[in-house]
Amino acid sequence: DKIHYFAKLDSTMLEAKRCILSKQSCPRLIVAGEQSQGKGRFGRIWFAPKGNLYLTLVQPAKHSIDQIPIIVGMAVAEVLMQLISSHQPDAHQNNTTGIVTLKHPNDVLIDGKKICGILIEKWDDLYSVGVGINVASSPVIQDYETTYMQHYNPTITVGFLLRCFLRRYQSLLQADFRTMLLLHPFSRYAQEN
Repeated sequence: DKIHYFAKLDSTMLEAKRCILSKQSCPRLIVAGEQSQGKGRFGRIWFAPKGNLYLTLVQPAKHSIDQIPIIVGMAVAEVLMQLISSHQPDAHQNNTTGIVTLKHPNDVLIDGKKICGILIEKWDDLYSVGVGINVASSPVIQDYETTYMQHYNPTITVGFLLRCFLRRYQSLLQADFRTMLLLHPFSRYAQEN
């Protein structure tokens, strides 16, 4: 599996698109330290400064396009929940802070504030799976509140979060989707969609 890392890039999704459309051998994973044209749903520009996690996975379209954001969201949410719990073990018991939820169709929230956006694009038999997670900072948005991971666990680094996410995402991709919906802690979100 090839990994391409860029200190700065217009967008990991745009890089994946260029690669796929040029019919060259695509990297499996594209990561950027910062993006000048990060994008969200409906072509919205997403503020993407240094210190956060920006990635696009290029993968075969083995699941339906509706299943991929659910699988990605579950993987991100599960990892964030574990990383918060490891730093604040009593927070979840007291329901005081660090409550991770999924918002249909493509957001992960902590305490009702957006921490992650997910974007999926299909190109013939491939998906570009874009994930942006606020690690060191979060943008100020008029329509909703945002947050970042180091607010809940200041020891988290982009590299560590990337490794945790990739490991969990690969595991969930291998699982039977229907069984996963029944057993996963975030299955209520998936069943509502």
